[in-house]
Amino acid sequence: MAKSKKKQTSKQTPKTTTSKQAAKRAKERAAGGTPDADDAEAKAVKSGGGERERAKQRAAELKRKQRKRRLTNMSIIGAVIAVLFVTVIFFVNQPADAPLPDGVMERYAALPQQVNDSGFFVLGNPAAPVNVVEYSSFTCPACLDFYETAMDQIIEYAEQGIISYTFIPRFVGSFQNPEGAARAAYCAGEQGMFYEMHDTLFSWQNTFGNTAFTQNRMASGAANLGLNTGDFRSCLSSGAANRHVNNANNEANNRGFIGAPITTVNGVQVNTTLPDLRQQVISALGSQQPRPPAAIDETLPPELQPTTPDDTGDEAEDDTALGAPVPLGLSERYDDIAQTQDGLSFVLGDPDAPVIVEEFGSYSCPLCAEWYAESADVLLEHIREGRVALVYFAHFTGSISAEHLESATKAAFCAGQQDAFFSYSGMLYSWQSQFNDDSFLRGRLIAGADNLGLDVEAFTECLDSDEANAFIEDSMQNVNDRDVTGTPTLFVNGEELSEITVEALEAAIASGADEDEPEEEEEEESDDE
Repeated sequence: MAKSKKKQTSKQTPKTTTSKQAAKRAKERAAGGTPDADDAEAKAVKSGGGERERAKQRAAELKRKQRKRRLTNMSIIGAVIAVLFVTVIFFVNQPADAPLPDGVMERYAALPQQVNDSGFFVLGNPAAPVNVVEYSSFTCPACLDFYETAMDQIIEYAEQGIISYTFIPRFVGSFQNPEGAARAAYCAGEQGMFYEMHDTLFSWQNTFGNTAFTQNRMASGAANLGLNTGDFRSCLSSGAANRHVNNANNEANNRGFIGAPITTVNGVQVNTTLPDLRQQVISALGSQQPRPPAAIDETLPPELQPTTPDDTGDEAEDDTALGAPVPLGLSERYDDIAQTQDGLSFVLGDPDAPVIVEEFGSYSCPLCAEWYAESADVLLEHIREGRVALVYFAHFTGSISAEHLESATKAAFCAGQQDAFFSYSGMLYSWQSQFNDDSFLRGRLIAGADNLGLDVEAFTECLDSDEANAFIEDSMQNVNDRDVTGTPTLFVNGEELSEITVEALEAAIASGADEDEPEEEEEEESDDE
């Protein structure tokens, strides 16, 4: 009975929670505590620990450390920003690489730069018979291409008094800061160096791309050009520079021009390529009325001044206002080489050279002009080294300005009387592509002599001389006697060259030089004996 009672007691269910106890616990939970937590805290307090107080202290310590860490981070960030700021300021104010194109200081030395009524810079004589205006942008790759292909020709025309050239800035292209570049050119122009800066800015486009036209690079460029950099920097943000930019925009907009480059010749838009520019300049020259007295070159004698059209309206052939450009460097090309006349031929180099190249050429022959352009440098190298002498005979074939061919040949003969036959001949060949059937008008021939620095009075007298007439007649007879029917025709040491190519000429020269060497050795051996 006892065991049964004990077992029964162990199976008794625990006491049920009373409603008062449940309510008390719900109230405690709502208050955020539990009896167990309260008991634990009470026990902790009683034990002298104070767990809650320690938790508060740990939280406060954590906040203090976090605050300290934030302050440290902010200090570091501030220091980094300060260093970056100083670095940026340092590099912004550092002189940038701003190279000048080779020869830019000398390129425009002989040409005036003036400002027209619209505030744009004019290169050359504003009263020139042909006015070329270019609307272009320093940040435009197509504009750079035209500049690189055409600027030498433009300068040459301006130097000869044929054209004036005006640059009007546009603000298009794939690179940054076109207006800044235009301002830089304008401000350089205020110190007389617009076109020197113009060339410099274009040269930077390929070199530096989007960083080409930074403020400090342009200032460094101004310093390298020898400008007053203080005045230059002040000018960049000046009202005058603003007006220049606005005027340029208005000028293009008023003409309805979109994009760049755009070129006009005497106010008429033309294709912006070098061949088209040349052709339009030539056409404009052909349609010109006589220049006003203010544009007459007073350095020429009265008989060589521009003449007025006659009553029929025909242009006088002696009009020296005609353009007569000399290719760049031609005047100096033959300075160091002897030129002599031998009867009907003109000889370039040592007449006793081991290889003699005879050429029959005609100034009206397009193939002769091409051959001159291809072979001149090759022949000059051999001539300077004493291996070759060039012997030139006049021929009378060809289609370019054929009615004036005899006049051109006389002109070359007369230039030869002043030791300038070969430079004058090179100039005549260069005119074929520029002036076509008007290449050899008498006025152009005389102007060309003047541009080469010849005695113009003696040259003009020679053109009408008996000697010049006899040279033409005898040269024609020589062509028949030698049975030379076409041009160009070449003989190397008496053997006709079957193929007119530089390679064939080089091979013939090498062969001729080799043949000459054994003879020299034999002579030396006989001398020794």
